[in-house]
Amino acid sequence: MGPAGTPLDHTEIIARLRLIRSENVGPVTFGHLLRRYGDASRALAALPKLAAQGRLGRRIRIYGRAEAEAELEANHAIGARVVVRGMAESPIGTQPQAHNFPARNRIIAGLSLEVVVVEAAERSGSLITARLAGELGHEVMAVPGSPLDPRCRGSNQLLRDGAHLIETGDDNVAVVAGLGGRHVRAPLGAPFDGFKPRPPSPKTLAAARREVIEFLDATPTAVDEIIRRCQFSAPVVLTVLLEAELAGTVERHPGNMVARRFTPRSGT
Repeated sequence: MGPAGTPLDHTEIIARLRLIRSENVGPVTFGHLLRRYGDASRALAALPKLAAQGRLGRRIRIYGRAEAEAELEANHAIGARVVVRGMAESPIGTQPQAHNFPARNRIIAGLSLEVVVVEAAERSGSLITARLAGELGHEVMAVPGSPLDPRCRGSNQLLRDGAHLIETGDDNVAVVAGLGGRHVRAPLGAPFDGFKPRPPSPKTLAAARREVIEFLDATPTAVDEIIRRCQFSAPVVLTVLLEAELAGTVERHPGNMVARRFTPRSGT
């Protein structure tokens, strides 16, 4: 489904597939691009310019339409359906197979506002889902179990690592309500799609690019810290980081952190 509950058409599905498969576009960048440009087609059109601004002369490889069409056809041939965060053509239609579990866990972590682990052994797949959810900034919760029960060692470890302790359904509701209660009660009107900030001016971006990138090194730094330390607004810093990531000079790390990517010099 698209904004206001409208179904995604084939063109937008192909555009989204091309966008997420394009060079240097990960899940976080994919979300930034969709929020900034409104749809995948506009985001795709903006990629070459963004990457070039991140590093002069850099040409980004954009996933071809024919490649996307072929991938979609191959998926349809085995009965799979397209699932997109917040929007779906239809539910997943593949049979459960062990080698699909890591990908399934990543999808669940991405789609969920929160993840509650009721019981998990030390090497449980549920812990993979919880870890991925935490890396995406989503809430992780766990139900405590007996310390003598090996089936609870993983979930108890989550609690030691800082997961929310859940004993009743009210505990779960309280955590969600603390996030703003977005899923606790039905909305009164159309869902809020966020503000549409005015894009930074080219002059401001030109001044910010060198300072923001030079602030970074090989050690991951929180994006919020970069915004705090640099004398530029959040939209300016985020735009510079987006350009640099697409150009391949900056890489993202879990926890909304980024680091500068240094390319070894030839002959060293």
